[in-house]
Amino acid sequence: MTYVSESFWHDAVNKATTDLFTFGYKHIVKPNFVFNHTPDVAHDQMIEFCRVTGNIPPLMWLLREMLNYTDPVLETSVMGVDFANPFGLSAGLDKNCDMPVLMDNAGFGFETVGSTTSRPCAGNPKPWFHRLPEYDSMMVHVGLANDGSDKVIARAEQAWTKARSLQVSVSIARTNDDLAGDIDEGIEDYRISLERAAGRSAMVEINVSCPNTRAGEPFTESPENLDRLFSVLDTVDRPQPTLVKMPLNKSWEEFRDLLAVLAEHNVQGVSIANLQKDRTGLEIPPRLGGRPVRRPDLPCQQRAGPPRLPRVRRQVRHRRHRRRVHPGAGLRQDSQRRQPGHVHQLADVPRPAADHRAQARSGRPAQAGRFRTRIRGRGRRRLKPKHQHPRHITSVGAADVLVRIRQIGRGKPQLVGGTHRPRGVAQRGAADFNSIGLPPHAKSSRPASAW
Repeated sequence: MTYVSESFWHDAVNKATTDLFTFGYKHIVKPNFVFNHTPDVAHDQMIEFCRVTGNIPPLMWLLREMLNYTDPVLETSVMGVDFANPFGLSAGLDKNCDMPVLMDNAGFGFETVGSTTSRPCAGNPKPWFHRLPEYDSMMVHVGLANDGSDKVIARAEQAWTKARSLQVSVSIARTNDDLAGDIDEGIEDYRISLERAAGRSAMVEINVSCPNTRAGEPFTESPENLDRLFSVLDTVDRPQPTLVKMPLNKSWEEFRDLLAVLAEHNVQGVSIANLQKDRTGLEIPPRLGGRPVRRPDLPCQQRAGPPRLPRVRRQVRHRRHRRRVHPGAGLRQDSQRRQPGHVHQLADVPRPAADHRAQARSGRPAQAGRFRTRIRGRGRRRLKPKHQHPRHITSVGAADVLVRIRQIGRGKPQLVGGTHRPRGVAQRGAADFNSIGLPPHAKSSRPASAW
């Protein structure tokens, strides 16, 4: 395989076209074709555009040449799955698996399609989305609308087998319709979809924390209900790793109890976290994405152990990176809360990340210049030396962060990071989340800067 980073001219052209794409989106597409429509219309038009253009090979070739930045230092392996890079798209945007071709050619490392349910589901009445610019947020009220897991999983399998490098994961949820009944009915609903997904995707995610359903979230209300669910799901033979989409508004003690249950079952990871339901201090309804999701998920993420992977985004300023240092994440996802800019934002990520990880491998200190400018943005003060190491840089924003779970000793669960580490860097042991405290540099009380 020839990497973009190994060719001077290919690298230069890729950088120039990425910058051009970013400029065009920001100044032409975004004001004229996205934000002059309601969020629901913009969402539907974007999905249809991705579906149609994915069937035009010349356009996909052009997109790949423009945006798909590859570098060996970005390659990583998490839960036995190999990724070209650790940046992906989380569930909630591509509900019916219409976007994998475009995501693959745009340089995404993985995509989670769905959430999908055992029966086709119309979701909640529209409108589904409401922009809340004063809170840097969006209210989400979709209600798991999808074509049904039989159709969605078949599309996901086809996309996964044909993809150049994209890993496709399927998110499974409980059907949100009039037939939803008691907990036993919900367990059977999950089991049907999981049987359909077995062996047909790179990963499978069990969504037990969607706040927009008629049945609520019974499987996160108590560890006993969660144990009942996975006792049944364990009977489904599946070769791919299983993740669980965790709720956001739980105390660490409640969150830990849920993790302890998952550690006893055939679960390899968790995805942190779903929508913000607490509207304290906000004169708006719950089910929020964006800035309201950032701070509450930190306590759960920061107990995940030492960092394994620098996760860098050019659009995000350095203060937010420092505050959201997240030890232990293996992969980085964005979700529908930043839906208008997925492609151009993710295209910007790999280049600075690769620069910094290459420096970490060689033992050289991070240098001033392009990498630091991309984190800091214009007018930002220069970084202090202690913040130049990749361990102080992590994913930010409304992110879903994947971490792995393993069983240690007698029933003591533990969060550990992804398997990737730079050459020459020793494997760090994962600290028991019962005793680990928050990193000192993650306790900043400064307010978040604007998006």
